[in-house]
Amino acid sequence: MIIKCSKCNKSLEESEFDKRKTSKSGYSPWCKDCRRAYSRKYSSERRKNDPGYLVKLKLSKAKHLRSEKGRQKRREYRQLEKVKEQEKEYGRQYYYANKEKRLKTASDWFKKHPDKRKIYNRSFYDKVKNDPLYRLSQRLRRLIKIACRKKGLIKRKSTFKLLGFTPMDVFNALKQYLDKPCIICGVVIIDILSSSSHLDHIIPISVAKTMEDIIRLNQLSNLRLICRTCNIKKSDNY
Repeated sequence: MIIKCSKCNKSLEESEFDKRKTSKSGYSPWCKDCRRAYSRKYSSERRKNDPGYLVKLKLSKAKHLRSEKGRQKRREYRQLEKVKEQEKEYGRQYYYANKEKRLKTASDWFKKHPDKRKIYNRSFYDKVKNDPLYRLSQRLRRLIKIACRKKGLIKRKSTFKLLGFTPMDVFNALKQYLDKPCIICGVVIIDILSSSSHLDHIIPISVAKTMEDIIRLNQLSNLRLICRTCNIKKSDNY
């Protein structure tokens, strides 16, 4: 439906107008751009002429945010993918800028809540011990974290978004090695839930110098499962 704005006299799509129940057409007579321009001008003039206006504005906004409608709007807004990425990026930047403070806060919290820490640790280790998919993904995350730390790099995205595949893709690519002898020594049977099996990079991740190198060396074609002894002997050689 095409609607004519009574302010700028432009004929625009209905999506360019705010909805209004009291209007005959069901939409505001002014388009969104005109309403924004008027609101900015009105707000600017009120701030200059009315010293208490800013306080009233803040109180009104706070009241709206506490209301059920405001909470629902915030929940919907925070579910948007773009907003999620922005929040994660802000969280990373804040963490690295305040790393010592964050670590101290976490340490103090765990000291005050030892019971909750025990529950968290128990659930984490149980998952690592019994879930092969989770164990593989945790190993890969840890190896990339260590590589970034050694090279002084910051990982700006979650591990699997950075690499472009999922934990299930890793498991499917590496399940060919499971329950079979190690491809190097031919003695130890590979079991991902056992500490005797290691996730190995065919070309060592230690040769990486940039984030692009780390991503390239952690692709599925460069990963395999071998026994712990062979992985330690191999070290950074290939």
